[in-house]
Amino acid sequence: MARFQIVTTDDQAHTEGEPSFAFQSLGHDSVRLTTYDHDGDYVVLRYEHGLELSIPEHRIKHIATTPAA
Repeated sequence: MARFQIVTTDDQAHTEGEPSFAFQSLGHDSVRLTTYDHDGDYVVLRYEHGLELSIPEHRIKHIATTPAA
């Protein structure tokens, strides 16, 4: 069960554990979202293999979280 989901203003959902294909042009066919953090005016999504995707905070619609088990 995912512990968090981040949804952007254009309704893109980024859910913990789900695969992303955003890094295909960098040679990674499918990587899973592991964590996220805030860095200044950005929310940084961290994926397997040390890959990161930064989204400007003003593009975040909401972040839903569940308590750790």
